[in-house]
Amino acid sequence: MFLHLLANEADDARKILKRLLTRFIGIRNQGNESFYHGFMFGLSTMVAANDNIKLESAQETGDGYSEIIISHGQLKTIVILELKKTEDNAQDRLSAAKDATKQIIQKKYVDRFDTSEYTKIYGLGIGFGGRSCAIESLGNLLEMS
Repeated sequence: MFLHLLANEADDARKILKRLLTRFIGIRNQGNESFYHGFMFGLSTMVAANDNIKLESAQETGDGYSEIIISHGQLKTIVILELKKTEDNAQDRLSAAKDATKQIIQKKYVDRFDTSEYTKIYGLGIGFGGRSCAIESLGNLLEMS
């Protein structure tokens, strides 16, 4: 899943994440955004040590605090993940994912990084609801003007 995130392959990452949510999340474990943050960060830490991936959680970035930052020095890529929890229906999950991407732009999360060190900085919003999710990508933020 993280290789898909690092390649900005949002739909492939969403399919894997949905399978993980279905397998590991119980009906009673869908409380709030913090729960999904912990789930994602837990998954991330298992992968990071083995794949040269650096992780940051709830770090001050721009005008706010981004949820999770995944960076890979060899790939010269950063992924900024913003997570939102919503109702358990497809439209609400998609809307939450879009709101998350808007927050990445509005809060200027990319401003924290030395853009000369990276060729790609992807902004992805994930809307969680129940045991499913939607992922919306802003693409490479370094190409936005």
